[in-house]
Amino acid sequence: MFIEGWAFDSSDISETMVIDVYIGGQPGNPNAEIHSFSAESLREDVDECYQCGKNHGFSERIATDKKGDNEIYVYVVNAKTKASICICKSAVSILDSAANSNITACKDYICAEGDALVVQGWAFDKDDISESLDIKVYIGGSSDDPDAELHTIKADKLRTDVNNALNCGENHGFLEAISTEKTGEQTVYIYAVNIGNGTSDPCIGKGRVILKSGSASSTLRCHVDDVFCDNGPVAVKGWAFDTANNAGMININVYIGGQPGDPDAELYCLEANKLRTDVDDAHKCGKYHGFLDILSTEKIGEQPVYIYAVNTSEGAVSPCIYADNIGIYSNMVTSNFSSKGFNVMCDVSMVKNVTTVKFASFVDGD
Repeated sequence: MFIEGWAFDSSDISETMVIDVYIGGQPGNPNAEIHSFSAESLREDVDECYQCGKNHGFSERIATDKKGDNEIYVYVVNAKTKASICICKSAVSILDSAANSNITACKDYICAEGDALVVQGWAFDKDDISESLDIKVYIGGSSDDPDAELHTIKADKLRTDVNNALNCGENHGFLEAISTEKTGEQTVYIYAVNIGNGTSDPCIGKGRVILKSGSASSTLRCHVDDVFCDNGPVAVKGWAFDTANNAGMININVYIGGQPGDPDAELYCLEANKLRTDVDDAHKCGKYHGFLDILSTEKIGEQPVYIYAVNTSEGAVSPCIYADNIGIYSNMVTSNFSSKGFNVMCDVSMVKNVTTVKFASFVDGD
């Protein structure tokens, strides 16, 4: 598994942050793998933006025994103060190297635009990097679900960024708006078709979307990078813009606890107007189309979250760009992990009607 990013503490930019990556579960889950490394690689772009120093990046290939679909949690830890924050929660499909040793691929995003499904990513087979792979997209289920709708597209679009990183050739990207008869909440699976050695076609990504019947917007481009609980509040990060009006700003509606129309759902209205030079570099859309907000919520426990990009064009549909459940907790801190156990602390005073607090635990042999 490959992970890349950056982190620093604005109160002391000389301090090097520690990155803890949990594969297969959150901190405290005895089945989760933990991998730690330092954020000390060169990132001149981060320094240019934040004047924080050049060596706050990380770029790691992580060897893991986990296979298939796994939850990934990434925490930044200040080694001096021991303060930590979750900066990323994601679901990834980890390929079985014995079966799929030659496929290298990534799903960038899956989102709905009205009654169309938009998928973006890249893939190639190291057995023949000159060949453009077929990508199979299943809507409504996995490849073995007879009710799933299959669409085959080609990974042949220009991706100079992938070639610069992996020296594989420039034309291994895919970006497709797929018309579908499916409506409502649907699960999407993406597979790369193996052309060389290997015994199966790996699943390179999956996601959930809400497809609406009616005209799809062909001009909105959106992506949710992360949605996770930041020790009570919910953090959301992503970007959105309209190709018909790059100078315009897209509004983002976030629903916690239910879909639009659910009286129990909390609604938060955001603006996609924050600096995202990476999005501008990729799409030439302007630098200020990002959103990054911390949402204080009264919800607790596992909650559904739905995020919509608001389309103001007449007759156009506002697409759901994120639909998933997250666990919302408050003031929980885990520390001192060892073979004997770990420490957990929390303050339940912020949570209503609490009568019992339960923590995960493990003993020898688990």
